Parts: sequence; C-alpha cells; structure tokens
Amino acid sequence: MLPKPKRLQLLAVIVATVALLLPSVSFAAPLPNPPLLQGSGSGTTVIDFTAPHRSGTLLVRVKPAAMPTAAFARDRAAMSDSTTEFALGLHPDASTGLAPLTDHSAALHDLFARIGAHSGYQLWPGTTTYQLNLPANADLATAAATLQADPSVAAVQPDYIYTVDSVAASPAAAPAAGLTAMPSAAGLTPNDPIYPQQWYIPQIHADEAWTITTGKNLTIASIDTGVSRGHPDIGGKVVDQYNFVNNTNNAQDDNGHGTLTSGVMAAQGNNGIGIAGVCWGCKIMALKVLDAQGSGDSSNINRAIRYAADKGVRVINMSLGGHDRDQESEDAVNYAWNKGVFIAAASGNKPDGKPNYPAGYNNVMAAGATARQDAYTGFSSFGPYVDITAPGVGIWGPTWQNGVDTYAAENGTSFSSPLVAATAALMFSVNPNLSNQQIFTLLLNSADDEGTPGWDEHYGNGRLNTLRAVQFAQDPGPHQATAGVSLSASTLPAGSTITVNGNGFNAGESIEVYFVYADGHRHDLSMVNADGSGNFSLNTALPGDVSPNNEPEDYAVRAYGQSSHRDAFASITIASGAPIGGPSPTAPPQAATPTPSAPSATPQPTTPTAPGPRPDAFNVAADPHQAGVAFLAPTSHTLRDPFLKYWQQHGGLAQFGYPLSEPFSEVSKTDGKTYTVQYFERNRFEYHPENPPAQQVLLGLLGVTLTSGHNFPASQAFDSTADYVYFPQTQHSLGNSSGFLTYWQQHGGLAIYGYPISEELIENGYTVQYFERNRFEYHPELPDPYKVSLGLLGSELLHDFGWIQ
Repeated sequence: MLPKPKRLQLLAVIVATVALLLPSVSFAAPLPNPPLLQGSGSGTTVIDFTAPHRSGTLLVRVKPAAMPTAAFARDRAAMSDSTTEFALGLHPDASTGLAPLTDHSAALHDLFARIGAHSGYQLWPGTTTYQLNLPANADLATAAATLQADPSVAAVQPDYIYTVDSVAASPAAAPAAGLTAMPSAAGLTPNDPIYPQQWYIPQIHADEAWTITTGKNLTIASIDTGVSRGHPDIGGKVVDQYNFVNNTNNAQDDNGHGTLTSGVMAAQGNNGIGIAGVCWGCKIMALKVLDAQGSGDSSNINRAIRYAADKGVRVINMSLGGHDRDQESEDAVNYAWNKGVFIAAASGNKPDGKPNYPAGYNNVMAAGATARQDAYTGFSSFGPYVDITAPGVGIWGPTWQNGVDTYAAENGTSFSSPLVAATAALMFSVNPNLSNQQIFTLLLNSADDEGTPGWDEHYGNGRLNTLRAVQFAQDPGPHQATAGVSLSASTLPAGSTITVNGNGFNAGESIEVYFVYADGHRHDLSMVNADGSGNFSLNTALPGDVSPNNEPEDYAVRAYGQSSHRDAFASITIASGAPIGGPSPTAPPQAATPTPSAPSATPQPTTPTAPGPRPDAFNVAADPHQAGVAFLAPTSHTLRDPFLKYWQQHGGLAQFGYPLSEPFSEVSKTDGKTYTVQYFERNRFEYHPENPPAQQVLLGLLGVTLTSGHNFPASQAFDSTADYVYFPQTQHSLGNSSGFLTYWQQHGGLAIYGYPISEELIENGYTVQYFERNRFEYHPELPDPYKVSLGLLGSELLHDFGWIQ
C-alpha cells in the first residue's frame, strides 16, 4: 500500500501516549514503548488503565513455547484443587468455529490462576492470545504487572472499550413530507420518499454511478450494534449475522446505530419506501459488537473482523473507534487485509489531532466528515492518519428507536465511513478482480481535492467521488498507476538544497511539491510541470526550521498531481546536529526572542500558605476495589464521577496527572464557600453543583497561586499573527518560538490552561512560561512530541503547604 502521512508518524503518537504515564517527576519525559504491555522481564513498562476498558478482563499473549502438550490439558481438566482451578478452552461463541485449546503448560495455567483469573478463552484458532476473566473488582494493573514479569508472557493489555462515532442527531426524527427529488441530468433518481433529502447522494455523484451499477449481490460486513431484522428497508438484506456481545446467532439491533449505518450502505433503493442505500444491490453481514449503549470490547471487535474475513466478505465497515491503539486489533485488521478485505472506518468525532482506531491502522481507510458544499465539519477528527472524507451531516437512514423501526438523520464520521465502504462495494461489483490495494488506491486517486491542494490532514486525499471511483474500477490501468518520487540524498541538514525527481504523472500536469513535518503539517516547496512523459526534476531548499535534537528524524517530500490526483512521497532524514536556519516568523521581537526577567527587578514570589491542617483525604488509604471508581496504583488514590468523567474527557494523565488526594471539602479563598475538591499532580478540581452540567467541574488557578507576588513584565501590545497572539486580558503574548502556542491550542487552550500570565523566561536553565492554570517548559534535548512539558503545579503547591513530601 502507498504510505501516506499517517504511515510515517504513528509510532510517535504511540510513544506520546505511553510517555505520559511515568512516575511523578517535575516534567514529563518520554518512554518509548507501545501501549501493549511487553513481557519477558521488561517490568518497568506501564499502561494507562484509566482509559476506557472492560473491568475484570485482560488480553494476554503468551510465547508459543509456553504451550506444550495435550496430555497436560486432560490431566489439569480432571483436577479440582480450588487454589489453582482455572478453566481454559473454547470461547463461548462456538459458532465462530473456534477449536478447543488443548496445549498449555502447568506453569502458565497456574500463573493465570495466581492473578485471580477464574477462566480464559483463546480468542481465535491458532492464536496465542487469551482473554482472561477476573473478578469485576480485580486490580488489573497489579495483575498485568505480575503477568508482564513472567518469561512465558509476550504481551498484556486491557480489553479496550470502543464506541460509536456519531454526534448529535439532526432535529428531525422523521422525513418531511411532500418533497420531490430534483431530477439529475445524468443520474438515476429512485422513487424512495426520503430520497429528496439525501443531499449527499448527488454530492458524491452516487446517482450517476447508479447508471453503471447499483451493486451485484456483494456482502458488506457491518461491525456495529447489529441490524433490526424487522425493518422493511434493510432487515431483509441481512444474509449472515452473529452477536459477539451475547454470543448468540441473533444480531438484533438494540441501539439503532448499526441499522442506520447498514442502511446508508445497502437500504433497498427504488422500492417506494424510505431511502436509497449507496450500494442498494448489496447484502449485509450483521456483526453485533456494540451494546445498547453503543460501546463494546476490542476483543469482540477483533473476533468479528476475523469472522468476516474467514466468511469471504470483500468489504468491512466499522463506524466505531477509540484513541487506544493495541496490537491485537491491528493484527486482526492485518489478518483481514491479507485475505483481500477492504476496510473502511470512521476517523472519529474528536477534532484533537489524535488518531482514532481502528481508522488509524495502516490497512484501514480512515473517513472524515464533510457538510454541504464540502465544508469541513467542526466535529470530524483530523490528523496525518485521515485518508478521505465523505458527507457526514444530515445522513438519512433506517433505524431502530425504542422498539420501533423508523428513519432518522444523523451526524458523524459514523455515517461518512459507510459511504466509502458502499462505494468500494460498487467498485468490486463492476470489477471483482480488483484487489483491496487497488480499491484503496483508486478511491484516493478518484477523490475530489478539497481544502489545501493535495493531501491535507482535514480532507485527506479529498472528498469521495463515487462515480469517478466506479469509472476508475472499470478501467483501473491508467488510474491505479503509482507515481514515484526520488531524492538526490536521503539524509541532509535542515535548509539544504535537494533535487526532487518525479515520474508517473500525467503529461504536462501541474504538480505540487511539499515537505511533510513529523506532525503531518506541510511546507510548500514549489509548483512544477511534468514533461511530456509525466516526469519532473526540481532543485529546491528544505525548510530551515527543522530541529533534530541530537537524533536523526524522519520526514517526507511529497508530490501531488493536480489532474491525475496521483500522490507520491520519499522519506528523508534530517541529520543529527543539522543547523537551524530559515527566516524567523513575523512577530514582535520581544515575543520571538524570550529573555529572562532580571532578578533585581523581579520580587520573589510569595510562598503560598496552607488553608489549614492536612486533610485526611491525603492519607494513602484508598480501597482499590470500590465499585464505580478508578483506582490509580502509582499514588494509591481513586477517581470517581464527576471528577473521573471530567479527567477522562479533558486529557487524563497528560493534562492533570495522578490524583494526590481523595475528594474532600475545602473553603474557597475566592468566595469563602465550601466546595468538594480533589488535588492532582498538575491541578485541582472543584465541584460546583449550582452550575450547568458542563460547568460543574472547574479547574484551580494554580499558576496564579504559585506566582503570587511575582511581577512579570507585560508584553507590548501588537497585532496577532498565526504564530504570535497578544492577549489584552493579561497583557501577555503567546508564540511559537518554543512551540508553546501550538501546544496551548492543541491541548485545551483557555479551558485547560487559561491566559498566559508571563512572557517566556528562563527558569532553572529552561525556557518556561506561566499560565493561569499551569506552566510550560521547553526541553530541546527531548524528541518530539515531548519538547513542551507541563509543570506539576499541584504537587508544588501541596509541597509548599507541607501536605506532601
């Protein structure tokens, strides 16, 4: 498969996630391990067990050598020693064809029993991965650490919870009456009564594609909440089903989401009822992995992917996801890909620049959402992993609501992904000999370029064009051609001159050549025209603002053909120790070059005084087995709603650190009222039940508290630019000379950090800047994305109080 920007930097994203889980230090530092716990004595690796996961469940991959003889299995099965009794064998959904486990060792068996597991199942035939079932209140972090230290264990992870990728529904829950579809000059207009409101069908030119094919009985696997079998527009299209949530053959929808996504793909068109699916001649394999609340286990999703692949489907759609990457899920995706399956998944509905999985895996087409007139939606996730976009606002489909089969219009990338999957099915319909790689390439090459010319992190390769994709599938030869790029050198210093050679483009077409940074954003190098053979050669300078921080770093030079839509790249390493050059951003001099405040002109800050004696809530006595709470072993404290929900939704460990206390009552210095508060390493939460729900948890102004009495010189006012912003509220500025502005913008802005209350200054040898709620510190010796680190202001304040050591 052609690598895209998401293929270049996923490891950095994984490392960034895990690096935030280190023990308490002044500032976060990197920990280069993937989120799957590594075994074989690497006992220092940790994982965020506060991420959504199934209680009482671990996924464990053992080494093949730990599984010896069938004789032991028979002997152990006959034993009844309650201290080691542990059932290991066939997963309950026997219909999936899983074979009973017969080979496992006494040591492995007893290891599982020792951590408190009462049963375990092989996830699928031939695997060495097992789902271990422990009591619901088990301390999974401790159990995982025990497993991790055993030499027979290769890896451990939680059973992550994935959710649907839909957002608030459109106000209308039923179709408006009396509308007439606008006739298409070139397309087919079906007689379905809601079709006039399916604005997105002509937008992606699916109505024109229907003059070529409406699908040829091809089956699409819908891995979702199931399908309502009684719905007249989609229920009859279900040809296979399995319920992985309850391990039954009944995948009846009890949420509505899966019925709608399946209908977007395959609802019968031109039948005088409801809507028209994009591939209305297709069938549906309904695989229920999400429950009535729209959430489900990654283990069930993985099994469903393999089930569909083993059944021979050509297309899978997954309108679900989460930010937790795990090796078992990626293995399942690769298993299906290697069997020739094309997989589409929702890019996610959290626009924070972080990958959403499974969309973020290499062999999955990640679909973002657009609105009318191809506007990019405010909810759609973005980043280097996005491949393509498709309409995701006001998408009509059959659904199931409170026991009633009906119709609704919904928003979300959940409904963009099915449009892509259904288009892939139409492509297979006209040319079943295509490979999944060809489908992937043709979809990208046929998309309508939107936003920034070429690939960009919001639109990917562009907005889906179903007609052009089907046409390309009919005659793939000239469209699946892969352009190429080569460089005069693979390792160069920043700012160096390089020769870029390209081939495989259309004769004479205009080609954009640009540089891709580690985080996926681009730096335009030049426009060049291909010669009569589709080749070009360009001498250009690399950007000078690439800082390698003592280690070589990988980037890319890309070329995008404006008429052929062909996209090619070549990797390049910016050499260690390369000079940093290039023009400085346009900004006030005092913002571009931070200097320390003179000690003689700056009074010493006042040391905060404790509001009273140390509360008992700081005693390390939390019960790790309380129902409905999360126990964090590194500080032996718990999190519970509403603080737990706020902590999870706004950055968790990365933004707030571990809890340093249990919740307790504290008198506010601001208004003298008593509130429930909880201290964390980087901040303090305060509960205000008198506020609206979205504002009931407020953050403490710890930056202001810890700098009380410190007179930070104000910035001179200036007109803000993209790289430097002036805040008249505090008379301070925020810029990107150390990357602080970008970090502030991408990780919560005012809501999490507040306004800047100082300019950049030198403190303890590092460039730092104070904000109302935190402090940023620049560490040039660390690799991206760890250069900007957060201060542990909660820890510092409590240390000044004398409440912690």
